[in-house]
Amino acid sequence: MTQAATALIGGTGYLGSRIAAAVPQPLLVPDDVARAEPDTLRRYLTALQPATIINAAGLVRGAGDDLWAANAVLPATAAAAANDVGAHLIHVGSAAEYGFHPEVERYGEDLTPQPVGSYGQSKAAGTESALTAASVTVFRLFNLATNPTRPGTPLDDVAGRLHAAVRERTDVQLYAPHTVRDWVVPEFLVTSVVHAVANRPLGLWNVCSGVGVSFHDAVRAALRHLGVTADILAESADATRVVGDPTRWTATSGLQTAMSAETLGRLLADNRVPKE
Repeated sequence: MTQAATALIGGTGYLGSRIAAAVPQPLLVPDDVARAEPDTLRRYLTALQPATIINAAGLVRGAGDDLWAANAVLPATAAAAANDVGAHLIHVGSAAEYGFHPEVERYGEDLTPQPVGSYGQSKAAGTESALTAASVTVFRLFNLATNPTRPGTPLDDVAGRLHAAVRERTDVQLYAPHTVRDWVVPEFLVTSVVHAVANRPLGLWNVCSGVGVSFHDAVRAALRHLGVTADILAESADATRVVGDPTRWTATSGLQTAMSAETLGRLLADNRVPKE
């Protein structure tokens, strides 16, 4: 095969399927190959001789060994294959790799990772391995704002609690309403990946808005959109703040995004609205 194609790992997943629809004629790596022994995936990618390898695969939840295989071992294999054939690697990492830095207002790419838990640690290891590719773009993706919300995510929990309270005409009980996160829509990541396929920017880049929105403020906005008056109660006083710095990626790509409490609130208001 002539070296002009883009191989996509994880093309059937939530993000991967959206990337597959945006990248011209991607070669989808079968899921069973991606989950096989590392040598199997490496041989498969080497045989394809792609110009670009995109890794959009990964696990958010699961046993520790499964998380490590998907989030750490697979990116290392993709990097090795990219070096084998001289391909450019694009790897989707996670802001969870940074951990928590209360003293930092906005997390820049030079911040030392201090990941917490199996997910963050496995993703950090995967990014470290991906960066061993000779030509590589790594995106650290911050929190996804999706409609519908993705099951099992904190945003899904908030949406569920909000709409349950609206149905039952009670106050909204949130676990930690003053938690602040940096939110982006999936389309912004997809646009960033498409840009990276065409332009091959080298290094590590935050995919974020640079704006922090708390669950409290987003739910307050959602209640306004729904025309509902209710208090927001906290189960816990715990609150962490994770906001990225998008400066480098915007300067390199010209791409930027924004997410306000009003926008996130509208998304939450539209989630799980019972259909007539």
